[in-house]
Amino acid sequence: MFKQKSLDKYEVVARYIPAIISVIPLAHFLLIVLSKDFFNGLLDSVAWILVANLSFPVVFGIGIVQLQTWFSKTFVEEVVFGKGGVNFPTTQILLYGGGLYSKVQKNNLRTLIQKKFNISLHSVEVETNNTVEARLLAREAVSQVRRSVGNAGMVHGYNIRYGFLRNLIGGIVWSVFGATGAAIYYWIHHDVAVMLFFIIWNVVHILMFTIKRYILNKAAFTYADALFTEFLSERK
Repeated sequence: MFKQKSLDKYEVVARYIPAIISVIPLAHFLLIVLSKDFFNGLLDSVAWILVANLSFPVVFGIGIVQLQTWFSKTFVEEVVFGKGGVNFPTTQILLYGGGLYSKVQKNNLRTLIQKKFNISLHSVEVETNNTVEARLLAREAVSQVRRSVGNAGMVHGYNIRYGFLRNLIGGIVWSVFGATGAAIYYWIHHDVAVMLFFIIWNVVHILMFTIKRYILNKAAFTYADALFTEFLSERK
């Protein structure tokens, strides 16, 4: 389904970079608290230096990325768009009751989907009486559209941007604990400037999490719009 080059770019920008940004406060806090007792002892032997510098960071880093991605999908994306993304803008656009596009444009999309994939989306009446089935069918149609369009035009870029924002918001799971701990540490040590830095970091990340619906809805619609615009261009 995905080309390796595209997968690498998505992994780096949409998953690894948000994880690195989010874990900075926690890593900093652990370093300043544990450095004297833990890390100095850990570096006493050459063997442990190799383990600490090579194996452990790689395994730990991959674990951080995977856990943050899971948290972001479960407690950020599904909170906004429902389980499995049933309310994602790509699905909403194909439903008559979903808004976002005019009925004329929805009919254009439905006609092309019927022509290319032999999928007949439900009428207004059926959609109203069986919303769950209508959403599932629309989601299946979206999967076919995504396969057809691939990474054409701006689709891939907007998909990466959405993934980056979703995973950055989900990074609150590390960020707030680390920033809070660091702020308290520097407050105790009377370093006001650094303390304020971590307080501001905390406020920004908490604010992003608070308004996640607004952020993700805008990013998701931009992606969905680019996807269907590219798809409709295949008629020409």
